[in-house]
Amino acid sequence: VDRAMRTPGIDWFSEELPNRMDYEYAATQIEEKGRPDFIVAHDTPHFAPPIYDRHQEAIWPEVDIQTSKQVRAQLTQLFDFAQPAAWFAGHHHERMSQTMHGCRFEVLGSDGMPYDKWADTFDLGEMRRR
Repeated sequence: VDRAMRTPGIDWFSEELPNRMDYEYAATQIEEKGRPDFIVAHDTPHFAPPIYDRHQEAIWPEVDIQTSKQVRAQLTQLFDFAQPAAWFAGHHHERMSQTMHGCRFEVLGSDGMPYDKWADTFDLGEMRRR
């Protein structure tokens, strides 16, 4: 949502936005190889932490708010299809850990925060689908 404040190719990249081919590839992989144990994505589905999304505030351009909503809706569809055991993200720059809909969501903070907020160690073996 803050791309108006950024420089394309320096600190904002159009490739950050998932496209139809990205989702089609994910769906094909799930159909061929089975559901993943975990997903690593920039953002979370719309229902996941943080449920209050400060990126929906009126300070951002409406086109960017709508893009954010669209991406989260697409990630929700991916979640519904994949049903992962864990989901990792960092878009919201706030450290959160919560289990919802049978999935453990781990959202990391930003790099200006204390180390334990923006980095963590996870035992992926423990997070596997049961």
